[in-house]
Amino acid sequence: MTNNFIRAVCILLFMPGTYTQGFSTQIANVQTTQEIKITPETAQGISFSANVANASELSRHYFLMNCAGNNDTAILTVSLFPDIIRVPMPKADIYSLIFSFVGNVGDSATIQHDTILIEKRFNFSDIVDVKLNNLFYIKNNPESNGGYSFIEYLWYKNDTFLENEASQYYSVGTSIYDSINGDDIYYVEMLTSSGKWLQTCPSALPVTASYAAPFKVYPNPVSDGLCRVEGVNSGARAEIFNAAGYKIAEKTLGSDANIQLPSRPGIYYLRIDGKTIKVIKQ
Repeated sequence: MTNNFIRAVCILLFMPGTYTQGFSTQIANVQTTQEIKITPETAQGISFSANVANASELSRHYFLMNCAGNNDTAILTVSLFPDIIRVPMPKADIYSLIFSFVGNVGDSATIQHDTILIEKRFNFSDIVDVKLNNLFYIKNNPESNGGYSFIEYLWYKNDTFLENEASQYYSVGTSIYDSINGDDIYYVEMLTSSGKWLQTCPSALPVTASYAAPFKVYPNPVSDGLCRVEGVNSGARAEIFNAAGYKIAEKTLGSDANIQLPSRPGIYYLRIDGKTIKVIKQ
């Protein structure tokens, strides 16, 4: 008499890295095998349920780890397996677990594949930085951001897609007095160079009155680039940043407190004693 059985081979393929149940460290190209007795009638169309602790199931077998809490390891339970599966998630990514069911029923063999996806999102501040209380920018240096290289960006504010913002940088408003509203919720979707869309967790940024600049700049906008600063002491250190947040000049203010902006028209930021104001060069 031929035994009817199915062998469920759980091939755990994680990106990045690989993990096998039963080992405490990540080991590549290793399989775990479970034998499950079934009848010929159930050999086709095998299904199973899965659950991931501290996660929401967005669609069948697609889980999103909750942004709150420590999610360096996902705890996965699968109805076909008696033991939990611990999925190491060292950084933001979409982790794939591919289950291959190899079935022998009589003289026939069947193979069925199924996948569980677990998404871990970035903490907003881990990949997005804020300069001058006005400018967001994505950290896109693989050497310092965990190995990511991004090529496209989608910005969202209060769950609304900002269709005119598709660059690495996002400046809040166009007025010289615009600044981040601490009640607004932001998140960003980013396409990696490997073709994978990753996302930040939503975040509200704390903004306090301490950001308000106690000095004034006039004229503003300025046409010839020469403007005067009021409300600062002689000897104060002034720094000029471009719209991308890079410092392009600095000087010690004299008694006249004059500032010469670059000749190129655009938006600049003047920072003195840790306070910042936007200046427009026409």
